[in-house]
Amino acid sequence: MIVVGVSKSVDTSGYERPGHGKYSGNIAPLRAFKGAIPRSVLSLSWDPSATGFALGSEHIFFIRRKDQGMEVIKEIFVHGGGYPCCRTYGAMDGGTSITLGAIEYLVAPEKSLPNNYCDLLLNELGQTSTHRQATAVYLANEVDHVGCLPALLHAIKNRSAHYPVAICAACRVDGERGAEAALLLLGMVPAHSVIRHNLVIFDAITAAKNPASIKRLEILGNEKPEYRVSCAFAIRVISEKLAGPIIQKWLADELDDGMRETLSSDRWDKREFSVDELLRAALAGQNPLAKGSLK
Repeated sequence: MIVVGVSKSVDTSGYERPGHGKYSGNIAPLRAFKGAIPRSVLSLSWDPSATGFALGSEHIFFIRRKDQGMEVIKEIFVHGGGYPCCRTYGAMDGGTSITLGAIEYLVAPEKSLPNNYCDLLLNELGQTSTHRQATAVYLANEVDHVGCLPALLHAIKNRSAHYPVAICAACRVDGERGAEAALLLLGMVPAHSVIRHNLVIFDAITAAKNPASIKRLEILGNEKPEYRVSCAFAIRVISEKLAGPIIQKWLADELDDGMRETLSSDRWDKREFSVDELLRAALAGQNPLAKGSLK
């Protein structure tokens, strides 16, 4: 059951700090997103997403029936006073409208995503608050609908808070456009952090496992041999079948002759390999840092 309700009474004596103790109280339901409201007042205990609120506060409760009772598995505090935010994820204040819209869609995905939902996401991504940006990215990821793609591409282009999540989400709903937007970010950070930044981009594309992303990875590898190793390992994870011909082509064209890369499993274990060695490792599905993998 998922309900929105207001607090009628709250006992905070059983709560110490996050993960230690709970609030308890009587909640008057206002609306049910899922399930039927069993009575006019619900007696609930929950791990609070916010503290210090007044009676009459609004909350969203995710409730599971257990042993003829009710167990709150998640609570979201909704701010009042005209502040359009709620605690959707942890202590982050994110947009209330996009949170409610996501819940409404996810409990009934057979219905269409509201036409204005992407506009609501874009509005949140345009805020200066990183909490609001991150909440928009996470909700678009959970909604997992092509209707969110413009917002996800915006988050990637502008490197909004938690944009690697947006890369993965965009690649799931549109593998080619998501990868294209993500790969444009390569190198767009200070030199001291470029390796980590680029790794995050390739990891996010790979995690989506959408074969449609392979086209953009292949184009990048063709045009910029310095990225071939990352492209090869990403393609191999996405599709072993499609990886073979692409990697074999790169091994044969000799554009990366003389190129070498240094890999490290930690700050002490650093080893240098030729690009061809690493391409062959990708082709074989080997970890080049594993003992005896490259011979």
